[in-house]
Amino acid sequence: MKQIFTLIILLVIGYAVYEVLQEPLVEPEPEYLPEKQEQVEAEPEPEPEPEQEPPAPVPTIIPLDQLKKTNRCPDCNLEKADLQGWKLKGADLNGANLGEANLSGADLSGANLSGANLMWANLKGANLENADIGGTDFRGAELSGSTGPKGTKCSQDSGSACLE
Repeated sequence: MKQIFTLIILLVIGYAVYEVLQEPLVEPEPEYLPEKQEQVEAEPEPEPEPEQEPPAPVPTIIPLDQLKKTNRCPDCNLEKADLQGWKLKGADLNGANLGEANLSGADLSGANLSGANLMWANLKGANLENADIGGTDFRGAELSGSTGPKGTKCSQDSGSACLE
């Protein structure tokens, strides 16, 4: 009987070993998690929805180009512009900022300069005959040798009095 009992135990152990060998092996989880997190981070993220494209910019015209092409640049910022010797006869520069601009020798006859800023502008030898200068700021402007709206020649001593 003892032999039968031993035989049964051996059969049970043999069967258990057989069953263990038949099960697929499961790899144990790695003990270090940072690598797994890196793997998760390395997975591609879903692409975000494309942003709407901004509207196409309105083409900007450089004030000097506008003035050259059209002889008009009302309310333009032409501060410190070099307009030496330019032919601006009849130009519309109403309300333009020409502060510190170089207008020496420029022909501004018949131009509309009403409300323009010509502070500290260089107007040496400029022609302002028949120009509309109502409300124009000439403070600090260099006017020697220029011709005023009424044909009066300006000198260094006359200041802006020649413009009246």
